[in-house]
Amino acid sequence: ELDGKAVTGGTWAVVDTAALTDDAAIRAAAQQLKAQGADYGLVTLKDADGTVYYASQVAAASGSIAENAVDPARIAAIFREEGVIPAVQLAAFRDPVSCYTDRSLAVHYSSTQLWLDNVSAKAGGKPWLDPSAAGAVQYVGDLIEELQGMGFEQVVLTNVQFPNVITRKQEFAAAGGKSREGRAAILAADIGTWQARFEGSVVLWLSYTAQQCTDASDALGAPAVSLGMNNLLVSADGLEPE
Repeated sequence: ELDGKAVTGGTWAVVDTAALTDDAAIRAAAQQLKAQGADYGLVTLKDADGTVYYASQVAAASGSIAENAVDPARIAAIFREEGVIPAVQLAAFRDPVSCYTDRSLAVHYSSTQLWLDNVSAKAGGKPWLDPSAAGAVQYVGDLIEELQGMGFEQVVLTNVQFPNVITRKQEFAAAGGKSREGRAAILAADIGTWQARFEGSVVLWLSYTAQQCTDASDALGAPAVSLGMNNLLVSADGLEPE
């Protein structure tokens, strides 16, 4: 039986989630991955636009589910049958949808208003989940647990970061969100919470772009965390289907 928690050091291939419409399409995708020599098939089931691509039962995801949801359990099972380790990619704190479903999870200003990363929603401003809020960390963990129960034992987290600016109006659930050092410490604690929760049951990976890991002037707080992690995936522009 294929060991879903095995870390083979092999090849990762990103799968187009929209193509996994039924068993035949899932099997065809898995066979193509295998023919290409891929050891892992990576499927995005929550993206940075806040969309959740399966029928999650986690309450904070209720307003985020895509119209044409896929079946993660079938994806994981068929991938295994074809000799490919199923892996799932989830965007963590960059999530402009769940912020409105449960406003307590978001970065705020003036105590009750959602902080946006631009001047207004009309100008493209979007809210963010607050990495210092216990509920936001719990939400991401609950999605991981749900998908682990559907057969995914390899989880890649993207956007484990704060907004890429620091402003006077930002209000976080805990102190530290307005400095790079504070942000790095909070993110390290978040990662530690997930690692402790899923130790022995899920292999967690963190995915960052190369720029995030090398730009010492950004406000993300991510590089200080990522450059010491064991399970780190670094790519030019993020892990997306080609």
